Amino acid sequence: MEHKFEKMINFLMNDKRVEYENPDTFLPRFIKSSDIVADIGCGPGFYCIRLAKLASKVYCVDKNEIMLIYARKKLHK
Repeated sequence: MEHKFEKMINFLMNDKRVEYENPDTFLPRFIKSSDIVADIGCGPGFYCIRLAKLASKVYCVDKNEIMLIYARKKLHK
């Protein structure tokens, strides 16, 4: 049985989104290795994953526990 958030997670983590938003190009222009960043409304971690590679600390915040669990799993891979 598909979890009710699975479609939303697939939409938010889609490779087409990477092509469209191109975060790996624009984030390094604004985030330094000494920065502490908060991703408010992080969802499944689309930006958290990338921010964690750039900043010294990232806070991922979302009101939906399912999204936070997914983001945490992706961050620890």
